[in-house]
Amino acid sequence: MLVSTENLKKVLPHLNHIFADCKIFDEDEHINATKVSSKIIKKNLEYLLTSEKKNCVTIRTPMIPEFTATEKNVAEIAKFISGIYPEVHYEILNYNPLASAKYHLVGREFCFKENPKRFTKEQMKNFAKIAEKNGVKNIFIDE
Repeated sequence: MLVSTENLKKVLPHLNHIFADCKIFDEDEHINATKVSSKIIKKNLEYLLTSEKKNCVTIRTPMIPEFTATEKNVAEIAKFISGIYPEVHYEILNYNPLASAKYHLVGREFCFKENPKRFTKEQMKNFAKIAEKNGVKNIFIDE
């Protein structure tokens, strides 16, 4: 769900911790996958990571095969967020094959013909290495 930066500014003082997803960095790829622009997401991330609550923010990227789980995407996200705040907390989430069961609840068709498997520990560690190579110091992976 997209939130305006104005509304984010209103609620931020009342929050103890903020989890914010950054799934697809490239604008065209984001629009193609989600049908919405990523500009407000990037603006909100920049606001969060320059706010007084920046140490209470965790940026997350779920690794979705064919969408978010690419070296290029992880590298671009890592460069962006570490360029704003080098001490950013970044969490790389493994693909959740149970997600397929939720799509009918929101009236959407699942995007895969065959549900992919979770990534291996080695693959997840590789994503973390990419993020680290692109400036992120505090990386957590969900193996």
